[in-house]
Amino acid sequence: MFPTREMGMAFYLRLVSGDPTAANDYVPRYLNWLTTVLRNRSGRHVDPDLIHTAVSDAIMSYLNNPTSFDPLQRDLGGWLLFTAGRDLRNLMAREARHHRNREESVELAEAAGNHGESEEALDNLVREETINEGRVLMVQLTRDWTEPERQCLHLQLSGERRTEIFAQALGFGDLPPDEQRRRVKQVKDRNNQRIIRWGETHG
Repeated sequence: MFPTREMGMAFYLRLVSGDPTAANDYVPRYLNWLTTVLRNRSGRHVDPDLIHTAVSDAIMSYLNNPTSFDPLQRDLGGWLLFTAGRDLRNLMAREARHHRNREESVELAEAAGNHGESEEALDNLVREETINEGRVLMVQLTRDWTEPERQCLHLQLSGERRTEIFAQALGFGDLPPDEQRRRVKQVKDRNNQRIIRWGETHG
């Protein structure tokens, strides 16, 4: 089952907010889905270990730098699929260079050709995810939110971590630092729970 866009946004928010359980909750689903899709699209010629490596590398890269992904412009599933597909193509090319046996080289070249066709499909999938879709999702998600809560969510999605920036957006800028942190955390936690519930409902 394709992980929904709402699920990807929930995963992203929990990562950038420092939630230590986010990876455990979401990585297995994306790992299994990405592996299945790439295996089906790449054909029997591709070493399953290469697929596993490409998927693992794509997910680890995202976990190490989640703000490299913009949830308002892309769907996380499509973005990871494109990244893993690119990594798989590079791994296959590297593998081919290390093979001296002519027959094995021919088979890998055929597999690379099959994957080239799949790469075009992956490109099309990513291009279908537009900025406008992200805006529509935000309108639906935050329909009942206050304007400060919406501004807080936009800061969260941008990867902002500074408490004072959130406090200013929420109207808490004149409060003592400790009170700012407490109130900002309350709003961010509430936003995160809303996103999680939304992702569960639509996923």
